[in-house]
Formats: sequence, structure tokens, C-alpha cells
Amino acid sequence: MFDANRSLFLRGLSLFHGWLPFLLLFVVARLGYDRRALFAWTGLAWVAMLTCYFFMPAPGAILANPLVPVNIDYGYGFSDTTAQN
Repeated sequence: MFDANRSLFLRGLSLFHGWLPFLLLFVVARLGYDRRALFAWTGLAWVAMLTCYFFMPAPGAILANPLVPVNIDYGYGFSDTTAQN
């Protein structure tokens, strides 16, 4: 987004982060929300985070397959080469 070498259109694609939360709040207020979903989605998020943290390779690991994802969602910190201290 902040790279001047990218086109203005491409950088502008990320502007949906500004208006989308307000649209989602409006839709939830208008249509309602099933309270059971909060627990289900929270549980699913925890399972996904723990799976990525414990079963994916650590940052800096030398892998035979370069397409294997490393440091998914920055679970080890913001570096792809060293673990968070």
C-alpha cells in the first residue's frame, strides 16, 4: 500500500478496511446475531492458532519444500528468519 512503485488502483484496494467494519456492524444490528456463533467461531480460531503454532515449521527452518508456509500469521513474531525473543 505504501510502495510508490505500485499503481494507485492497486494501493487503493486496501481502503475497504475503512468502511467494511461499519457495514458489518450495520448488518449485524439490522439482522441480528446468533449468540452461539461467538463461542463456535472463538473455538475454531483457537484450534487454528494452536495448530499453526505447534505443527507448522518455525521461522528460519530450512525446508526441503520451499512452498511449505512458515510463520503463519506471525505466530512466532514479525520475523520470518528468527523467533520472537
